[in-house]
Amino acid sequence: MRTAHAPPHSPLWPLPGSRRPDPAEALRALALPAARALLSRLDRDPDSPTAGSFDPRGESPASVTAAGILALAAIERGTLPLTVVRRSAQWLDRAIGAVAATSLRDGAIDPRPLHAALTVLTPADASAPRALPWRALARRVTALATRSPLPSPIDEAHRIVTLVRALRLPPLLLDEWVASRASSATAALLRRQSPEGWFPESGACDAEAGLRLLDPLTELAALSEDPELEGAIDSLLRFLTSIPTRDARLPASAHRQARPLHGIVGLVRLAQTHPVATWLLEGNLPDLDLAPAPETTASLLSALPHLTGLVPPIPPRLPAETWWPEAGLWVVRPQGRVWEAIVHGNDGGVVELRRPGGEPRTALGWRLRQGGRSWETTHRAGGWELKKEEGRLTVRGCATPRSQPRTRVGRLVARIARCLPRESPPEVERRIELDSCGVVISDRLPPLQGGSADGMPGATPEARALAGTTPPRLSLDEGARPTIAWQGETDPREETLL
Repeated sequence: MRTAHAPPHSPLWPLPGSRRPDPAEALRALALPAARALLSRLDRDPDSPTAGSFDPRGESPASVTAAGILALAAIERGTLPLTVVRRSAQWLDRAIGAVAATSLRDGAIDPRPLHAALTVLTPADASAPRALPWRALARRVTALATRSPLPSPIDEAHRIVTLVRALRLPPLLLDEWVASRASSATAALLRRQSPEGWFPESGACDAEAGLRLLDPLTELAALSEDPELEGAIDSLLRFLTSIPTRDARLPASAHRQARPLHGIVGLVRLAQTHPVATWLLEGNLPDLDLAPAPETTASLLSALPHLTGLVPPIPPRLPAETWWPEAGLWVVRPQGRVWEAIVHGNDGGVVELRRPGGEPRTALGWRLRQGGRSWETTHRAGGWELKKEEGRLTVRGCATPRSQPRTRVGRLVARIARCLPRESPPEVERRIELDSCGVVISDRLPPLQGGSADGMPGATPEARALAGTTPPRLSLDEGARPTIAWQGETDPREETLL
């Protein structure tokens, strides 16, 4: 459930005319129900072989276990005033034991549960009368250190911070080469950063991924005190604070139905010294789900000890137009107008339109069909050619085939298609023109004999209308040049497909 539809009593969605919620108050209020829902997954049967596990059936993501361990530790330390779990220290030890008992098959171990287990342990626990599986945890840290660098910068950063966290626990008796692996992996991760400040996720720039990456990066910087890490974080924060709209809302991930806030603890750590981080945190609080995902809950619980001492927010000076050529992001904030636009060029020209107090409307591309084949004109497969001119962005490239469903028939169709002679995918072009009056999106779709084009669905009915799903299907026998015009100051129902 999105907070845009939250009840009026929600701490993240104040009543009209009331003061803006304090970030610390709002996050503390959300942590209680989120942790309560998470602790309901704990297997509390002492005779069960999975006692202490948050995933007894092995069907939940690893972030569930990580968030559950952090919730138990928060209860034990008093930062989370909950009494739903008796003997929380005992169940915390059981949960750590469940992490230590995970399989080491091919060294494939998710770093998040192990990181959570190491976070709640201290060197003093070695002498405490607790039966902690230090040797088993050390074997899992060693297996994690032997893994190749992970393709996702977020996963790789979590792996590195887990190794650094483990090196601070003498009872694990880790070898020196683990420290060497962590140091070389950190240097390799920083080399992935773009000169513009962002880290590529799935081959493209993603503001949501940047927020999530702040969690492990800020923790890694606090543990290692590496000036290069601090410089990388400052560069990433400068990029993130240059692309939001005037109300601090970050661009949505293209093709996503929801836009929840991630990277809570990373933003909270930075908000203790950076006023723009507090501004970014306050502005994106309405996008925080009232029933957050386990990964978001873990970040929220990790932020609880750092909620004191946040500096007052100071918004940055946002220009009327921001263009990042490598990221392919074009943000337009017309002076004297209430609407703003964000263009994702490297996604094929996805346009996001915003007005204060309203849901964003996303203008996606088209689905092309010919016979049994279909393509999508907006994607992240790469290969887009961007041409930026005054008030205009032209995006050229090839449509990408739609993935077949994961069924036996779908796999058979995909296997047959690989054996057939490959044809060049249809070439498409999108031209986006933005000025103070509004936006005009002009598409050029290729001729496909017997083919057709449908507008790709958006996140809201208004977005579907803007994307062209309500007009009739377009014939592509001779190609098509549809144009979508939107006047920023008019009623959303006056959006037209020309």
